[in-house]
Amino acid sequence: MNRAAEKASEEALPILVQAVKDLSFEDARSLWKGGGTSATDYFQDKTWQPLSERLRPIVHDTSQTVGVTQAYQSLVDYPAVKPIVAGTDLDVDHYVTAKTLDGLFTFRCRSHANSLPAVPCRRLCGGRRSQRDG
Repeated sequence: MNRAAEKASEEALPILVQAVKDLSFEDARSLWKGGGTSATDYFQDKTWQPLSERLRPIVHDTSQTVGVTQAYQSLVDYPAVKPIVAGTDLDVDHYVTAKTLDGLFTFRCRSHANSLPAVPCRRLCGGRRSQRDG
C-alpha cells in the first residue's frame, strides 16, 4: 500500500501548482489572514477531488502490481471474515487513495511550515531541508 501511495503522490504537484495559479485575490487575502493551516486548508479544498481522480487509477494499478488487491481479496474471502465485511463497501483503492491524500495534507515540509503558501508534503520539495533547518 505504501508503494501505491508513494507512486500516486508523485502526480500531485501539477494539480497543486494549478491551484496556486488559480488563486484569486480573495483567496490570497484569506490565506494571508487565515491561521497556521490556511494554506493547507485552501489546497485541500481546491484539490482533493481532482487529486483523488488522478491518484486512484495509479493506486489501483500499483496495488495490482504489488499484490495488495489480491491479498486483500483473499482476506475478505476467508470464511471467518466474510460475515464481518458483508454489506460493506471496503474498497482498498479508495482507502489507499484517501490515506494518501490525508498524508499529503497533514505532513508539510519543515522548511516551508511558516511560509505562504505552506507546502503540503515533504514529497513535493523532494525531502530537501532549507539551510535554516540545520
